[in-house]
Amino acid sequence: LVYQDLEDLEAAVREGNPELGRFDSSCFDGEYVTGIEPGYFERIQQMRSDEAKRKRRAS
Repeated sequence: LVYQDLEDLEAAVREGNPELGRFDSSCFDGEYVTGIEPGYFERIQQMRSDEAKRKRRAS
């Protein structure tokens, strides 16, 4: 299925279940239902970087 925008996707999902509350579309819009603390993704990126992997292998 292809949707024109995120609102179309949410509308289609709600047709299947109109009782849904907030729609978690964080993978599309970066808005997380649970919220995230500032800097979270930057820390994850640093932990997973090639440089961090090299340092772990060297120790």
